[in-house]
Amino acid sequence: MYKRVLFTQFGIPDLDTLEYKSNVPLAAGYLAAFSKKKFSKTEFIITPRIVTDILCEKEFFKFVDDIKPDLFLFSLYIWNIEKTLRVSEKLKLKYPSVKILFGGPEVNPDNDFLLSSNIFENGIVGEGEIPLNEFLSGIPIENISGALIKASNTLTKNIYNPPNKIRTTFELDENPYLENLIEDTPDSTMYFETVRGCPFKCNFCYYNKVYDKIIPMNTEHISHYLDYARERGIHEIFLLDPSFNAQPNFEDLLDELIRLNQDNFFEFSTELRADLLTEDLMKKLKKLNLADAEIGLQTINPDVLMIMNRSSSAEKTIIKAKKMNNLKIKTKIDLIAGLPGDNLISFKKTVDRVFNENLHKDIQVFRLSVLSGTEFSVNRDKYNIKAYSKPPYFIESTDTFSNVDILSAINYAREKFEIDLYYLPQFLLSSNFKYLRKNKFVKFDSDIKPVHKLTFKNYNSKSYKDLENLSESLVLHFSISNPEKDSVIITKIIDHFMTEFPFNTYQFVFEYTNNFTEESLLNLLKHIDLKTSYIDRDASGYFGDCSVTRRIALIMNKKYYDSNIYRDMCNDFDVFLTLDICDEDFIIEASEENKLYFKGNDQEKIFKLLKNNDLLSEFTIFDLFKFEYKKFDIIGSGRLYYPYSIEI
Repeated sequence: MYKRVLFTQFGIPDLDTLEYKSNVPLAAGYLAAFSKKKFSKTEFIITPRIVTDILCEKEFFKFVDDIKPDLFLFSLYIWNIEKTLRVSEKLKLKYPSVKILFGGPEVNPDNDFLLSSNIFENGIVGEGEIPLNEFLSGIPIENISGALIKASNTLTKNIYNPPNKIRTTFELDENPYLENLIEDTPDSTMYFETVRGCPFKCNFCYYNKVYDKIIPMNTEHISHYLDYARERGIHEIFLLDPSFNAQPNFEDLLDELIRLNQDNFFEFSTELRADLLTEDLMKKLKKLNLADAEIGLQTINPDVLMIMNRSSSAEKTIIKAKKMNNLKIKTKIDLIAGLPGDNLISFKKTVDRVFNENLHKDIQVFRLSVLSGTEFSVNRDKYNIKAYSKPPYFIESTDTFSNVDILSAINYAREKFEIDLYYLPQFLLSSNFKYLRKNKFVKFDSDIKPVHKLTFKNYNSKSYKDLENLSESLVLHFSISNPEKDSVIITKIIDHFMTEFPFNTYQFVFEYTNNFTEESLLNLLKHIDLKTSYIDRDASGYFGDCSVTRRIALIMNKKYYDSNIYRDMCNDFDVFLTLDICDEDFIIEASEENKLYFKGNDQEKIFKLLKNNDLLSEFTIFDLFKFEYKKFDIIGSGRLYYPYSIEI
């Protein structure tokens, strides 16, 4: 019998240290809620969000040291498998006797990346509640439904038991929200299912491999979920169904949801099949207060749809999506670049059609990920697919779509729709975080204050070596008054962070307060270790080979504005000019094509000037963060963590 079981789901890596991660460990919650009914003497713990979403890996190990679990359960997804396996390997070295069990969609017998890992021994494929109960009961794992066991010294080949035990009933006391297993303080959204299973068999999707039928949840439970949300002031409800409207008795379910939301307290979001909607159903979705719906158009090429086993009608999807827009329901149209059978010309036709139908306001364009376990992965030779072996497993090429053409397709969509298909966040140059209201930022059920930024001014201090609670995404801001002298010490600081926190993502900000020398900068750059991670590969799928986990910003004195060295540096780096007075003519002229960083007592005046001239952007940055927050209100931003900073 295990005494203490720890569930962990690491969040999506992020380049923006302040951007909220919607990493709700719902799978862990369902597993814990289902298991604790039978194993009352076992303590089930879900790793807090502040640990999985923000803090660096070292802080996870401190958390583990405190609670000392004897069983680790990790949820593996495309975005966290690399980090999770790395952390698990360190755990096994530190605690050789502990048991580690993996689950999630990345656990399947087709996943060579997982099976080639030294740390992976066994896991559960598919739905995990019943298999986990069997495991906790002491049933040998080789006899458990969905078990995947890797070959070893004592096992000549992998063992895989296809899943054959899935839940068909769902009780109220098995819902993780109602059992207070989900830490909902950080969230403004509640997530729940109305169904498990999907009737469609799209060749790029893994979900249909888990279920061979539709399993509706208890409709009578929905009122309890919504009561929970009302009591906590949660207004946004995301329905996690793979295709919300593709289920038995859908209209009855819709009527019940409408009845429970007559005051429009809730805004709903979901993914659905637009081509299956009738006029009456669309009106009911509007009455429900459906705010937005994700619609997988993917392509308008019928031959490509056939190859991907997509039964939807592109024409019907477009017609219905337009009607939904007319009803003021936001439609997020999905397109995929790199599908087998598609090519550059055909993809451009899809882009042009979506643009001409005015369906691109909230467009999402993805490069195809060849997910393990899917038809496209298992039979990649049949479809002439070449894909990268590491997550996110992007398509490299097919016989009709080369890598160069896929990048051209993505770039065509980017220019046609005038959107960033891969968002590179602005630099966190601000160093003054006074006058902020904490209630405007994401909250956690924790007293920990994650450090997002370190500003170095005193190079005689070594206090940076003893800091705790550092963010996984960290900003290092160096104020450089004497380039030659300061750079000697700065290189040692950089070496420390590259050694102690090699898997962090970094923004390096080099602020030359007076004179700039290229030699000092080049010396600093030599010490920045470039690692290739999931984030870099993800970005490379949209830009071509690139590194984004080590981003560099230079801040130069305004006196360099007309110099050759400034122009040369702008060719290779993000370079900001410092301004500390409100020179209106210069600011209006320079902000059109230059990056500007505002300091001093005139920041409020400068903010008003830029606002009145519609010149606020990610390239006009204020040292006083309260103006950044006001700017985000104008130009748009997601939810943010409170920016904790330390000056050294």
